[in-house]
Order: sequence, then C-alpha cells, then structure tokens
Amino acid sequence: MVMFNPDDENEFWNSQQDWNIVSWKLHGSSGVHTLVTETGLVIHMLVEKKYPLRKKVMVQMLKLKLESEEDSTMALELIRFIKKLLAELEPEE
Repeated sequence: MVMFNPDDENEFWNSQQDWNIVSWKLHGSSGVHTLVTETGLVIHMLVEKKYPLRKKVMVQMLKLKLESEEDSTMALELIRFIKKLLAELEPEE
C-alpha cells in the first residue's frame, strides 16, 4: 500500500531522517526505481507516482547518480522530476 498510495502521514515516510541512501537504480522495463539504504532497506517506487520524499533523501539520490539498465528518456525525466521537486522546496530569493 505504501508504494501505490503514498501518504506523508505514514510512519514509513516519516522515518526518512534515518535513511542513508547508498544506491539508486531505475528498472526501465518495469517503470520502477529503487533506493537501497545503508541498513539494507530496499524501497521500490513507481516512476509515475509522486512520493513524499524529504529534501535530504532527494539530494542523496542526485549525488549518487541514477543507475539505469539502459540509456532512456525515462531516466532523464526522473532526474529532471527530482530536481524540479527540490527546486520547489528551495526558498525563493
């Protein structure tokens, strides 16, 4: 249910402060991207869904760079989407 109905009030999403992301992969054929944390937690997310990710997690994702099975527009779109979400969190100057 967490994957299909992301809710920022859910205990799972509220535990993000403890996540240390060590891997970010895109599985283009299934439209899923995966985060792996230092503790071994594996988080599968649908590319087409918006998840309540915190700024810290998104920054970690971009620093790691997205691993993809192949070059694809889906990978570029996912990176652009994460960057857009981060920009929306930044205070306007």
